[in-house]
Amino acid sequence: MDFYQNKLTNAESESNLDPLTGFYNRRFLEKKMSELDRYSIILFDIDHFKAVNDQFGHQAGDEVLKFLSELVKRETRASDLCFRIGGEEFLIILPETDIHITKSVAERIRKITEYTLSPSGKPITVSMGISSFPAAGDSFSELMNKTDQALYKAKQEGRNRVVTAV
Repeated sequence: MDFYQNKLTNAESESNLDPLTGFYNRRFLEKKMSELDRYSIILFDIDHFKAVNDQFGHQAGDEVLKFLSELVKRETRASDLCFRIGGEEFLIILPETDIHITKSVAERIRKITEYTLSPSGKPITVSMGISSFPAAGDSFSELMNKTDQALYKAKQEGRNRVVTAV
């Protein structure tokens, strides 16, 4: 019986993970959000990622995604939850964390990314939106929407920056 239980547990675990980055996927995100009362989020993506794929190929693009996910894992706590929610778009949920600590985590990730050579041979940059629940929204959906707007603003303002949702 233990053998089949282990197989089932492993299959369930794998169905919650993105195979490329090892981050959680959207399916797990929906399950997890109902368990949290107070948290902050960092929504970010790689600036000009299409250029990486176009110039170096999709395999190099995949290596850049792996590189970034490893960097993020090193710079976050064990209690933080990292998700790949789209091609080069990521989300970090920081349970029981206020916006000030979240901003410092985001800035640290942004700066390390900017100054570290990626597998493409060049540094990459990231644009980030951050927010905090319940201060910035009444629901996770509202929070994500506001944070996405902050991410868009970071892009509009020149990329490679952190913008706090209001």
